[in-house]
Amino acid sequence: MNYGPNVLILVRCRAQLGPALLALNRTALKGPPRRQRRQCLPRLAGSKSSASTPRRPACAPPAARGQRRRRRRRRRAWVDMKLKQLEGLLGGLTQFPNPKVELEQYATGPHIASRMLYTAENSFDDITGKFVADFGCGCGTLAVASALLDAEHVLGIDIDPQSLELAQENAADLELDIDLIWSDIKSLSFKVLPVDTVVMNPPFGTRKRGADMEFLAVALKVASKAVYSLHKTSTREHIKKMALRDHNAISAEVLCELRYDLPRTYKFHNKKEVDIAVDLWRFVPNARR
Repeated sequence: MNYGPNVLILVRCRAQLGPALLALNRTALKGPPRRQRRQCLPRLAGSKSSASTPRRPACAPPAARGQRRRRRRRRRAWVDMKLKQLEGLLGGLTQFPNPKVELEQYATGPHIASRMLYTAENSFDDITGKFVADFGCGCGTLAVASALLDAEHVLGIDIDPQSLELAQENAADLELDIDLIWSDIKSLSFKVLPVDTVVMNPPFGTRKRGADMEFLAVALKVASKAVYSLHKTSTREHIKKMALRDHNAISAEVLCELRYDLPRTYKFHNKKEVDIAVDLWRFVPNARR
């Protein structure tokens, strides 16, 4: 694949051997067949229900209602188990030992990452079987989550080579196929790449003003289906206006508000831990441009 001039493709990660328990966990993560899974996975409030999901009859015998309740409980238990497995695997990843303040490097925690990718797949079918690109992948948390959810092809991009080394190790430890590229996202050429979905936790723009919008602008040019991104809740109105007005997004929707537990990372941090409100966004690009 041609990613553009002056781009170094570091590695295609693949470990040959791994623990049997991990293989068992990854098999469990795949879950039931897609047709069955679409009927049992939850959707976020406000999202449209699948047309294929059968509606409950207006009147039903008590026995039938009891059976449906039991089936829903079993489905919820299966979903919770799968989500916990994903969060557990992400919790074992190696994170930044020496984060770089100029790049606003903060680890994407397993709680946020698992729910971000789980929502993308189970509410919108945007991960499994898709070409997924992780912009500013850092240690590879979102890229790894995409691969664990059976993305057909996963591409991680970062400007920091040390972070990509950690991403390589994390992918190899979990026996995952992930392409890693050392480059600024603005230097890449995606014209010939069929990228379906972009996932990212971009810089918030506190060190470099507008850095978050630079990531979003490129992502909306690259993705054909959707862009999932985390942004500070305090910038919600600005993000929506810029995405729709300046970056040609068809829609910009906040799926949920999350809490980003940010530990003291840099010397200028005064508190041991800060709780930041962040929005999980789903942007739909104009694929006909």
